[in-house]
Amino acid sequence: MSALALLSVSLYTYGFWVLFGARACQIEGASGTEWPLWIAFPRTAPEGFTRNVLTCVLSGGGNQVPPVVRQRFAEVRSATVGTLEQKIRLLDTLIAAAPLLGLLGTVLGLLATFTGLSDAHGGNESLDDVARGIRLALVTTASGLVIALPGLYLSMSIRRHHQRFSLQLQQLECAVLASLEQLGAAPPLDTPPGGTSIYRFPGA
Repeated sequence: MSALALLSVSLYTYGFWVLFGARACQIEGASGTEWPLWIAFPRTAPEGFTRNVLTCVLSGGGNQVPPVVRQRFAEVRSATVGTLEQKIRLLDTLIAAAPLLGLLGTVLGLLATFTGLSDAHGGNESLDDVARGIRLALVTTASGLVIALPGLYLSMSIRRHHQRFSLQLQQLECAVLASLEQLGAAPPLDTPPGGTSIYRFPGA
């Protein structure tokens, strides 16, 4: 039971940390109506993830050619979407471990039950050993399922944020490339100074 309690605390502490990080990664102006202005003038974008992404991919003077922009978007995607995928895989591993630990407790409880039956001499002490073994088997099984089932909902919620963010990032990339084609690959009018290599996933 102590192992299940430790797993439960670790799972949900880590899970909510990943969830809050995933919610922080969202592209502002999801309708796309503000994007042309933000792409032409990156500093007009509100403080947040979208401005950081535009600063990253549109920095560097006259290097705003489609291959370079695609490479920078690939870096952003690797540092955000890729990092989030790794966190989701670890969370799924913790969720899968909960019922397995419950199954281990079931086996140990059955072993204790059979030990009590083999040592039974008709006394109350032997019956107590059998009851303890059955109780351990049932409680650990139920505890493992109780821990895992809400964890599945938490994982699905994080995956929804992950899918929505991945789609928004792809749409933003298409909007930037389309704007650059219209401008003839000219740099933005409000190009931020300096270059930012990779935007880190919040909380990483």
